[in-house]
Amino acid sequence: VDVLVFNPPYVVTPNEEIDVTEEASAWAGGACGRQVLDVLLPQVPELLSPNGRFYLITIEENKPNEIIEFLELRGLRGTRVMERQAGREHLSVLRFTRSE
Repeated sequence: VDVLVFNPPYVVTPNEEIDVTEEASAWAGGACGRQVLDVLLPQVPELLSPNGRFYLITIEENKPNEIIEFLELRGLRGTRVMERQAGREHLSVLRFTRSE
């Protein structure tokens, strides 16, 4: 994969809210808002092509620094390329590439 963009359901909710309704599935992220994301993260290094890029939308409650550290231990370099406040949410866009 050359470019992977993921805007996961990232809102912190009780795990029981995930998959309850189609609408809730769009935003209900479970504990730390990462239940869906944590399934994908271990697969990202294998999915990316040698020059591939992975862009991820997070909020602070998703622990973006922890996500960066997790993928760096798996050979990817991560940076925050954008941050902004959207109401009560502090959004970040993270970019990951292969370490050189």
